[in-house]
Amino acid sequence: MFQEYSQEKASQTYFAIHGTEGIKLALITTPDYFSSGIDALTGLYETVLDKVVIPVKALVRVFAATSSFNEWITVPLVVLEQ
Repeated sequence: MFQEYSQEKASQTYFAIHGTEGIKLALITTPDYFSSGIDALTGLYETVLDKVVIPVKALVRVFAATSSFNEWITVPLVVLEQ
């Protein structure tokens, strides 16, 4: 018999782009991708933020892999806030 565990294995805050046409992208980033300081928002997710929506246009490199949430894994090349 197998026991079912409900322990959290890991936790990760990341940026994602969900397009209006159903496109879902998970961004692999480092703080230097965001010169505007927007990376500071990731530290607030576990305390005061629930969801942040920032309209953007982006040029990304898409890998042949998806996240656990069915988002394509991508590396942003250019991200323009609208």
